[in-house]
Amino acid sequence: MFACDGFTYEKIAIENWFATSGAKTSPMTNKQMMDTRLTPNHGLKTLIQEWMEENTGLNGLQKQLKAVSGSLFLASTPKEALEAIQVISELVTRSKLSNLCLLGPNGVQRMRLLTGTSGNLSDEITHALSSLEQQCVTDVLDLRKKHVTILQKRMTVQTMKKNVLGGGDKKLKNDVAAAERKQVSAEKAVEKAKQALGKAEQVLKDASTAHRGRKNPLELFNKQTLWLEEMEREVNEEEEKIAQNLLHVEELPVIEKVEQELSGSSSSASLSTLSGSKRGRSSSSSSSSSSSSSSSSSSSSSSSSSSSPSTTTTTTATTPTSTTSSTRKSKRQKSELKAEMEIEEVETEEEEEEKNHPGGQWLFELGMAYCYGSDFKKKDFDRGQTMVEASASFGFPMAIAECHYWGWCGLEEDEKKAFEIFLKIEKDTNGYHWAQFMLGYCYEDGIGTDRDENKAFEFHTKSARQGNSDAMNHLGACYRCGDGCDQSDTKAFEWYTKSAEQGHIQAMIGLAECYENGYGCDTNMKKSFELFEAGAKLGGSWSMYVVGLYYEHGKGVVKNLKKAREWYVKVSDH
Repeated sequence: MFACDGFTYEKIAIENWFATSGAKTSPMTNKQMMDTRLTPNHGLKTLIQEWMEENTGLNGLQKQLKAVSGSLFLASTPKEALEAIQVISELVTRSKLSNLCLLGPNGVQRMRLLTGTSGNLSDEITHALSSLEQQCVTDVLDLRKKHVTILQKRMTVQTMKKNVLGGGDKKLKNDVAAAERKQVSAEKAVEKAKQALGKAEQVLKDASTAHRGRKNPLELFNKQTLWLEEMEREVNEEEEKIAQNLLHVEELPVIEKVEQELSGSSSSASLSTLSGSKRGRSSSSSSSSSSSSSSSSSSSSSSSSSSSPSTTTTTTATTPTSTTSSTRKSKRQKSELKAEMEIEEVETEEEEEEKNHPGGQWLFELGMAYCYGSDFKKKDFDRGQTMVEASASFGFPMAIAECHYWGWCGLEEDEKKAFEIFLKIEKDTNGYHWAQFMLGYCYEDGIGTDRDENKAFEFHTKSARQGNSDAMNHLGACYRCGDGCDQSDTKAFEWYTKSAEQGHIQAMIGLAECYENGYGCDTNMKKSFELFEAGAKLGGSWSMYVVGLYYEHGKGVVKNLKKAREWYVKVSDH
C-alpha cells in the first residue's frame, strides 16, 4: 500500500504500525503523517507479479532457457559455452524449487550435438553436460513419481466415494419419507392410528438423533458427500497440474513403461504398477475406479510419451537426426538402469506397509489430522472419523485398531484389544510413528493397560522423533508438567514450537501459554496472541475464547470490544 510519506508498505505491516505505535508517524522517516489513508500501489504489484512469473513460473523459465540455449549454441569459445551450461543448470534447479520440470534428458542430448557442431565440445563441456543430463533425469523421475502417487490418490478417493456414498442414503431417505407420510395420516385420525403414529415417530427420532456418536445420518451423509467431492477436486487438480507440466518434457523409457502398464490395466493390479516397484503390490480397490483412473492416465501418457522400451520404434521428432550412435544408446541404457535402481532404493519400510494396503495409510493419516487438528487441518472430528473408517475398509491395520478403540465401523468398543493391536503394529512395522503415539496415549491415561508415565514419555519421544506432531505436542506437555521426565520449561517450549510449526492446534495453545507466562522463553504477548489467533482460525474453540479475551483487555493487540464480541459469538456457535 502507498502511504502519504511517499513509501510503499505491506498492508498488514503498516496497519499494525499505526495500531501499536500510537503516534501516526512514518516508519521510514519517523515524521508525523497528516493522513493515514492508504492507496493500493497497482504498479508495484504488477511488477512483482511479472517478476514472479518470469523467475518462478513455467513460461518465464522456459523463455530464459531458450535465450540461454541460444547463447550456448552461438558460443565462440569453450569458456562461453561452459558459462551458458552453468546458467541452464541454475534454471533447472530453480524450476525444481517451484515444483516444475524445465528440461528433459533428451533436450540435453540435443545441446550436446549442437555444441559439438560449434567445435566447443571439450572434456570439461562434456562433463558439465553429463551432470546436467543426470540432474534432468532425476527431476523427471521425481515428477513422474509424484504423478504416480497422485493417480493412486485419485483412484483411492473414487473407490472411497463409491464405498461410502454408493446409494447409502436411499434406504434412509425412503424410511424418513414413509414415516412422514404415516405421521400425517395418523394426525388426521389419532385414535385409529395411535400405533402407526408411534412407530412413525420412532423412525423419525432414529433419523434425527446421534448415530455412532455423530450427528443424524442424513446430515452426516450430506457432509461426507461434500468432503469427498472436495478431496476428489483437490486430487484431480494436483494430477492435472503435474500432467500438464510433463507435456513439454521428453520422458525416459522406464517412465513410459510405468505409464503403459498403468493404462493397460483395468483391475486392482494397476496399483502394483503405480508403485514403480518390481516386487508387486495387491489392491482392494474396485475395478471400475481403477479403470476410470487408468483411462485418465492413458490419455495423459499418450500426449507425452513417444515410445515404449519394449519396442524398437524410434521417434524422429525429438532429436535432430532419426538415428543415434551406439555410444549414446549405451549411455541412455545406463541412465535408465540407474533410474530404475533409484526408484527402488527410495522405498522405505513405511511405504512397504502402504503397498499392502493401497490408499489405507494415506486416508488414515488424513483422518487423524482432522481428528486432532494437526497438519494445518481445521479440526473436524466427524470428518476425521469418516476418513479412518474408510481406511479400515481398505484393511489398513492401524485404522482397524483405531476403530476398536472408538467402537467405529460397526466394531465393538474394546480399548484393551485396541492397545494390543497397537503393540503388535509397533513391533511388526519396526516403529510406525502413529502406533507409537497411540501407545503413549494409552499409557498416559491408562487406556487398555495400566497407567505408566515413563512408558508414555518413552513412546511419545519415539514418535515425535519421527516427525509426528501429535506426539511432539504431548511431549511438550510431559516436559511442562514433569510427567515421566524431569520438568523443563525450555524443552517444553522447544517441542511445542516444533509441533505448532506443523500446524497442530493444541501445540499452538501450549506455545501461546509459554509466551504469555514466560515458560522457557521471554514473555511476548504479541506472539501469544498471534498463536491463539492461528489456532482459532483452525477451529480451536478455546483459542477463539482466548482471542476474545485478548481483544477485550488489549493483551498483545489493540483493545477492540467489537472484535471481542465477534470471537465470543464464534465460540457459542462452534
